[in-house]
Amino acid sequence: MRATAASAVLLAAAHGYLAWLQYDDTAYLALLSGVAALLGIIAAARLWWANCMESRFVTAAIALGALLGHLLVAAVGLPGQRQALPPQAIDVIIVALSCAVLLLLVITRPPPRAPPQEQRRTC
Repeated sequence: MRATAASAVLLAAAHGYLAWLQYDDTAYLALLSGVAALLGIIAAARLWWANCMESRFVTAAIALGALLGHLLVAAVGLPGQRQALPPQAIDVIIVALSCAVLLLLVITRPPPRAPPQEQRRTC
């Protein structure tokens, strides 16, 4: 669980760096990467302390969205571009971290929840 949260923080940091790199060229991608970084840090912190289902879901959604988005940009390109750009090092890092986060989420299980206790009637 801790390794999953740590890799999610690394993924969020990579998104933050990508947002900083894309700020001048494509502001809409910088905003998208910045929001993903902020949500990723919040979800990773919640995953570290509580390991709840919601934090696992948000972390998986961010990792899957980043993976699919970067693969689509590498294959098709951005809207308005004539051809796809070759992937940069940060793109490869984000794809690798997304795969690692998704794999760690699959192999780690959330802690078992205790069933609610029945309310006892006292006379």
